[in-house]
Amino acid sequence: MSVPGGIEKETINGHLANTAMPIMTMEAFAHTIGLPFSVFHAQYKRGYWPTTKIGKRVFVNVEAVRMQMGKQYLDAYSN
Repeated sequence: MSVPGGIEKETINGHLANTAMPIMTMEAFAHTIGLPFSVFHAQYKRGYWPTTKIGKRVFVNVEAVRMQMGKQYLDAYSN
């Protein structure tokens, strides 16, 4: 889908998806959430965190983490 300015936007289930992807280095994200980097890295290797690779560096997709946490909250507290 194209929006003014020629920016391409994705749709998911008919809704406009935010294609911006706030990212953090794995070290910064581990520090932010209070995990030792070694623990976070082990979880990353098991596929527990959404990541993206840019060049040879790996970053955490913070927006995907936020969306997953929101979905878990809604699933837990909706009737």
